[in-house]
Order: sequence, then structure tokens, then C-alpha cells
Amino acid sequence: MGIEYAKLGTLQSLMKKNKHKKHLNDDDCAKIVKGILLGLKHIHRNDYVHRDLKPSNVVISDENQLENLKLIDFGLAVKYQTKQGIDDNCGTLVY
Repeated sequence: MGIEYAKLGTLQSLMKKNKHKKHLNDDDCAKIVKGILLGLKHIHRNDYVHRDLKPSNVVISDENQLENLKLIDFGLAVKYQTKQGIDDNCGTLVY
């Protein structure tokens, strides 16, 4: 399996690029949120928790399909165990 190229880079870099506009438009934001939620739905359905979701861990390939994004950096992800739960603190402090 090869590494996919994300033409637009991370969500963080896209937000910085659009800083002069002050914000992404509402339709673009809705597409991005939809893509993130679909990604989370997929990993949660498989009983995993990401635990470090932030703009730099979301990559976007196509500006015409913002909802078709990828969640990355599963270094802190864990399998959810209902008996044990997840009670340790981790992730990026500012998020």
C-alpha cells in the first residue's frame, strides 16, 4: 500500500491559506465537518478512538471535494473497551 498525496495539505494549512479571507465559507466548512464526522463514524464503528483530532491531523486532496478528506496520525488511538473505558489524558494540549 502506497502513501496518498494530499494536494491541499492539512486542514490547518488550508485555514492559514484562507486567513486573508477571514474564514472559509459556510458551505466549505459544512463539507469539511461532514467529512470529519464520516471519518469518525467509521473508526468508532470499529471501536477505535482517535484521541488527537486537530486541524493538522486532517488532510485534504481536492478543493472541489472537501468532504473527501482523510484523518491521519493514529499514534494515540486506542481500541475502546467498555469495561475499562478511556480515562487517561492525552492528545495536544491546546485542543
